[in-house]
Amino acid sequence: MTPKGVTDSMKQFLKKTFPILFLLLMLAPTAFASKMSFEWTLKKLNRLQGIWYSIEDPSQTVSFDGGKFEGNQVVSFDDVAGGSTTFGCKMVLVENGYMRTRHLFVQDLGRDTPHQYIAIDGIPYRKTKEPVYGESVGGIYLGMPYQDVVKLYGTPDMIENSSNGPRSFKIGYSKIGLTVRFSFSIVDNITLYSYGDRKLDKSLLNSHNSLDEFKAAYGIEKFHEKWSNSIGNGEYIWFNEYPQSIALSTYAF
Repeated sequence: MTPKGVTDSMKQFLKKTFPILFLLLMLAPTAFASKMSFEWTLKKLNRLQGIWYSIEDPSQTVSFDGGKFEGNQVVSFDDVAGGSTTFGCKMVLVENGYMRTRHLFVQDLGRDTPHQYIAIDGIPYRKTKEPVYGESVGGIYLGMPYQDVVKLYGTPDMIENSSNGPRSFKIGYSKIGLTVRFSFSIVDNITLYSYGDRKLDKSLLNSHNSLDEFKAAYGIEKFHEKWSNSIGNGEYIWFNEYPQSIALSTYAF
């Protein structure tokens, strides 16, 4: 029996599409699963090994030891989104005989940079007990926690979500022409606008200086006006909006 209101054209549509929908539902557990391979999981565990220090309170730590996180066996990394060194996922563990999921985010995992970070259930950690960085802007460095920026500069004039990710946001200090972007409450980008008075602390340069001055100060051999320029320590300067602004970031492209 056909329900009332179903036309002949709708009957034909359902007749054609129902087998496809049924097949998709049957295949869903495998076709749409994002559980990573055993080999992929072991490679990431290998790079996560050791003690990680809380950015907000370095006396608080977590550790990966062998195939375990905090003494609990890691079963898999599921729902992975991102690249090979920076990604987010669900980390599935066995705790006291029960399966438990923890949310894991990693940045620059395994790269030769002090800016390797993880976040466990939203709490950020770094590989080093004390912050390690190269350049900074008015005392703000890459990897600095949000509360320390606010202690230094006060309540921001503006705050907004960033398109860089679901846990990314920006704050702005309009009087001095400065915006700071955070990922999991740690600084990953600092932008200096030309009308402001902020400068890069080591070189004392800003967007009023020439590109040749930047090349000389940081020894940039392969200069990219529209892409990132490495200045060491896993840090990059962007000139894609120069001379309106320049940016210091942990992200390369």
